[in-house]
Amino acid sequence: MVSRRMLLVLIIIFLLTSVYLLGFGFLELIAASVFSFLRMFGAYIIALLFSVLFGLLMGHNAKAFKYLLPVMDILQSVPILGFLPVAVLFLLGIPFVGPEIATIFLIFSCMAWSILFNIIEGVKTIPYTVREVAKLNKIDGMRYLTNIAFPSIYPPLVSGSIAGWGGGWYFLVVGEFTTFGGTEHQVFGIGSFIAQHAYAGNIILSLIGIFALALMVLLMNTFVWTVLMMHSEKFKQRSKADIEFEGAIPEILEDAGELISTRLEKISGIADPILKFAHIEPESKPDKPSYLFTAVLIGGLVAAMSYLFLQEDILPLELLSYSASSIGRILIAYFIALAWTLGMGLIIERNRWLYSKLLPFFDICQSIPAVAVFPIIVVLLIETTSVFIGGSLALEIASILLLLTGMQWYLLFNIMRAIRHIPQRIGELGDLFKLSYYQRLRHMILPLMLPAIVAGSIEAIGGGWNATIVSESIIYKGITFSPETGGLGYLLSKGTALGDWVLIGSSLLMMVLIIILTDKFLWAWAVRKMEKYSPEV
Repeated sequence: MVSRRMLLVLIIIFLLTSVYLLGFGFLELIAASVFSFLRMFGAYIIALLFSVLFGLLMGHNAKAFKYLLPVMDILQSVPILGFLPVAVLFLLGIPFVGPEIATIFLIFSCMAWSILFNIIEGVKTIPYTVREVAKLNKIDGMRYLTNIAFPSIYPPLVSGSIAGWGGGWYFLVVGEFTTFGGTEHQVFGIGSFIAQHAYAGNIILSLIGIFALALMVLLMNTFVWTVLMMHSEKFKQRSKADIEFEGAIPEILEDAGELISTRLEKISGIADPILKFAHIEPESKPDKPSYLFTAVLIGGLVAAMSYLFLQEDILPLELLSYSASSIGRILIAYFIALAWTLGMGLIIERNRWLYSKLLPFFDICQSIPAVAVFPIIVVLLIETTSVFIGGSLALEIASILLLLTGMQWYLLFNIMRAIRHIPQRIGELGDLFKLSYYQRLRHMILPLMLPAIVAGSIEAIGGGWNATIVSESIIYKGITFSPETGGLGYLLSKGTALGDWVLIGSSLLMMVLIIILTDKFLWAWAVRKMEKYSPEV
């Protein structure tokens, strides 16, 4: 098997050869890659601060969780084009740096949510016995954060960061190159390079951009993510003292962590009352479910949509039909993604050595923008298979495949992380009681994986709504291919291209309504249930 370093060499050789043969400026390609990476890094720092703050609050404070969960799920599910009007109206007008700030904001809108929901999962699955010991020993305030909460959220934060960066890469094209009401928003970067040539049908130059992107992803995976995933094992429950891991990045992180912990504990006199007021403490206080907040939100959404319907750009039944089409495709894509990622997770559980081999490959796959595969989808699927299965079915299959590219990786990385952090004692208990593999799977492995599956499912469905903008409106050589039954993503893409606020508002409000109902009747219940599956010490 080719090592990661050898693969890096092969990709670099391919890039140099391609650039030389095509006469494209290699320095320009490198500069585009660097600009895109810096935007990604800036968006990640903001997303990290945002996610840690709200993740700790929502994970500990039941009232905050109740009110903020639908808000956060709405924000993660609203497609990037839904944030584009904000970027156009408010951020692009900032002198000199407006386009850069707008692009970073758009990338942040795709990156933050997997980190946030993974941190919430990490807090929710802190073992009850650990909380009780902390409570009995009066470990609260900053001492609780630095000694219990931060180590507990570190493993899910790492896997959430991998998925978050993948989401950022995936929508980098839309962030750097899109059109709003006939006005083109474009900044120099590898995303806009890929978009220009993919939309024009220039597959060779588009592939060069994809390989440049793949090189950055592989470098990040080799020197950052793989190292951090291995290091995070040190912080899984019951194993903190069992693993010694050396490396430059882990040492820097641990030194920085100790420095930050020391500084934070020094301001405990100021911070502890704030943490207590926010209920960020070992004791988790339940909150009664309330339907009033949901009723007010739904009432406001219905009123807003009723006003838009009076504009006569779209009819209520037409909007409902579009909604049903998008929901059907997302559900089909979700169950396909859940089936294969769960199967892959179980294979990795039985063959742990596969983890380090497959992680770079999956990381590259999740980072390939959907726009980059438009030529392949159109040429190989729509134009070729439509002869045999009909154009309508071919477009539906193409749409579902593109949805998969935006959904499956959230599930996969959460499941892989859960598998990697199953305590070794679980296997020892199975051997002690002579349990069959099916019994271990049913009573030990799957229950321990369930919190990660729930977190991954929330992120995947949100990613599916995000991906509707590219799966239901496929642009190739100036021609737009869309499923005959349309969809909310198609409606949003059409409204964005025309600058039609009624179409944009109608599609976004309907998405928000569906997300609120899903949160209230599915995700809030699922998150409460997953707390019982936290590993006990």
